[in-house]
Amino acid sequence: MDRRDAPTSHMRALCLALVILLLGFTTSALARISTIKPGKAPELNADEGLLVVALDTDVHIDRGFVQREGAKSELVVLKEAEPGRNLRLLKLPAGRYHWHSLRIGNWQINSTMLVWPLSGRPEYEFEVRPGMINYLGEIVFRRSDSYGANLYVINHGLRALDWLRAVHPATLAAHEFRYGGRYGDPFPGFYREALAAHADPDPGASPMRTPPEPVSLPIAPTLMWQQDRVQTASLNPRGDVLAIQVKEDGKEQWYVDLVDLKHSLVQRIAKGDTPFDNLLWAGDEDLVLSADGKGIFSQKDRHREADRFVSAVHVARTSASMFYVEAWSLPWPGRVLDAVPIRPGHVVLESLTADGQIRVEELDIRSKQAFEAYRNLTASRPLNWPGNGEHGWLVDGEGRPAVALTYVGLELVLSRPQEGKLVEFLRLNSESAFVPVATSRNGASLYAITDENRTQRDLVEYDIAAAKVTGTLFSRPGIDVHSTIFGPGRQPIGVRYYQDGNLLSEYFDASNQHVVELLKQAFPGRMASVIDKSADGTQLILWVEASDSTPKLYHLDRRTGKARLIEDSMPWLKTIALAPSQVLAARSSDGLAIQSYLTLPSGSGKRPLVVMPHGGPVGVSDSLRFDRDTQFLASLGYAVLRVNFRGSDGYGKAFRDAGHGSFGTAIEDDIDAALKVALASHPLDEQRMCVLGFSYGGYSALVAAVRWPERFRCAISVSGVSDRNLQFTASDTGRSEVGRKQLELYMGNPDSAREKLIETSPAYQHAKLRVPVMLVHGVDDQRVDYEQTLRMQRMLELDGRPPVGLVFEKEGHMIQDLANIDTMWKGIAGFLQKHLGKGESGAAENKTEEKPNPGN
Repeated sequence: MDRRDAPTSHMRALCLALVILLLGFTTSALARISTIKPGKAPELNADEGLLVVALDTDVHIDRGFVQREGAKSELVVLKEAEPGRNLRLLKLPAGRYHWHSLRIGNWQINSTMLVWPLSGRPEYEFEVRPGMINYLGEIVFRRSDSYGANLYVINHGLRALDWLRAVHPATLAAHEFRYGGRYGDPFPGFYREALAAHADPDPGASPMRTPPEPVSLPIAPTLMWQQDRVQTASLNPRGDVLAIQVKEDGKEQWYVDLVDLKHSLVQRIAKGDTPFDNLLWAGDEDLVLSADGKGIFSQKDRHREADRFVSAVHVARTSASMFYVEAWSLPWPGRVLDAVPIRPGHVVLESLTADGQIRVEELDIRSKQAFEAYRNLTASRPLNWPGNGEHGWLVDGEGRPAVALTYVGLELVLSRPQEGKLVEFLRLNSESAFVPVATSRNGASLYAITDENRTQRDLVEYDIAAAKVTGTLFSRPGIDVHSTIFGPGRQPIGVRYYQDGNLLSEYFDASNQHVVELLKQAFPGRMASVIDKSADGTQLILWVEASDSTPKLYHLDRRTGKARLIEDSMPWLKTIALAPSQVLAARSSDGLAIQSYLTLPSGSGKRPLVVMPHGGPVGVSDSLRFDRDTQFLASLGYAVLRVNFRGSDGYGKAFRDAGHGSFGTAIEDDIDAALKVALASHPLDEQRMCVLGFSYGGYSALVAAVRWPERFRCAISVSGVSDRNLQFTASDTGRSEVGRKQLELYMGNPDSAREKLIETSPAYQHAKLRVPVMLVHGVDDQRVDYEQTLRMQRMLELDGRPPVGLVFEKEGHMIQDLANIDTMWKGIAGFLQKHLGKGESGAAENKTEEKPNPGN
């Protein structure tokens, strides 16, 4: 034997002996665990129960182990699980158990073995009750890399019942089925009662009927939902060169164009197979590009998700008709934190060292030679102290590391550097009301937006050393700050907020506030925001849009007051006459003021109406900005009503908090109040109305059809909830303690509010849902599981009113693939046209070219 093999062989022999020894301890327990073969009816002793083991995996799993409470050894409950869904029915002793681990590989066969422990996590604990079919949920295993995986448990109770009915029908008929996960699940019992009363004892799973084809489409969905041409823009400090990221029609490539604002020269300098996520000027002639892809970037392995491939571009003007461009890639991936204003041509880069530590360094990017020389000079002098375990940094206005970011579980820990160590000063999680937006120039303060102990979201200054808020920079009753406007030296000079559906900018001093008046004169009736400006403030880059105007990029010279169009984000719609929206005011049944937006397509007579509640519902809102969904529906001749019901963002904390506990009740009362105002004051046909929504809006659409069955002709739910109890056991929000507390705050605790959840769940109220229904869902939806649509579909099928619908593989909560978007909206159009009739087309030709005011 080769001596190099001796330790390995010895270890294998030792491990084999341990396995044999362990088998001796587990034989008695294993003897009482057996897999039930298809079609076989098990005989259960008084202390035995049945367990459905379900695993959805993307790799081969060699073994799955559980452990009984108080036992010292594990029990094998799953063997040789292939990629895909694996289900087994086991007979085993009653008692409390927990999943112990999953194992990939077998060292005795292929010398490799990886084990994922599951012990100690409450979501993997379960009870096997005697005489019952017990079901914990389906374990989902997704490999992320060679040594990592994403695991969670999800309640797919209806699919488990369907499997049992197909494979073990006699066993299912003879035993109660019980979901044993946290919060429980009343649906299996409810469904089996409905099934028992059904004429067909075995309806089974069936695909939904396809929606009808549209009669006509004035605007093709592929055109309306084509990605914006303009992605990002950045102006150099001198204010004469604008870098724009654009996406050409029909190409999965992104480009960077340079625009000479003085000579109207446009020159393309870069392309990538994925979007550029950073266009940063480090000086008048030095541009940094970063992307998660190929193109001009070197193809190297990334060590973490935040890393990007970084290129530096030196831009020199050779004539009025040409730029000279020299581009080169940094030799390693990283994350560009910021430019260094006091040293033009320098940037701060964060990357990983060979041993996995964060390194922050300043780089000279004015040329490849300067970069190499500067890096050689500073190679041993990182700006931080590597080795403190942080995951990232925020730098101050002069490029110095000011705040370290470290993830601990689901919390984000903020720390300040002090004598080579990190001193924690703040902890945040997904529920935190404190949102940092930037550090100050000297790094002593954080600027943040918060409604903590306040009546609305304000802009505040937080002293890092004192670990407390020391000043309020902007506050207005009932107005939530949306974003912060910064001036030179990281100084906040204004804020943006929504009011009456418009995104407004407000500056703290009169000289800057003059810009707002200038923009109002140049772009009456439209929202214009400054997205970048020159160092001296004379050259402004604007984003301009309205409900009936696609977003456009403008250049405004403050010295002359003249604005000119640089790019239209959706030039393919410039010949289409879009429909304007108007603000409506209403009072809900309890007196709460409610704002909504009504879009009326052109035409005569009363228009059919689509009520479209937004998603969320808490912390989300509609506005008067350009909206694709609204304009597509208006192009079909349908009026559209969007309501900012209680819980919506932008109206202060009390209004937002009023959404808690109001799902399916007071929120829908708000929509009802807004609808009554719209019907009373505008030419709408109340005999031809449908309700359509996405996410919470889809749930709200089903609830509205249940509560007002005579009002609507149809309801469309896209990625919507049908069973509110299920959201606790089949959503990404329900997988963490923080998320579960959020669900309990918004919806109530199922342990104490079960009946209310059932009363406001369309799947349980299916008998009242008498209108035609369309359901749309992505199979990979993590936020609202596809099981929600399956349950709604099944109950309507039992009632003899099967829905039409669409199910998309490899789509999540939002349908994103353009071909699938096209299929979905064609289906929605056909469904609406069938039940509302064909409206007068609102998509007439637009013969008026949109321009800023003459002389402005």
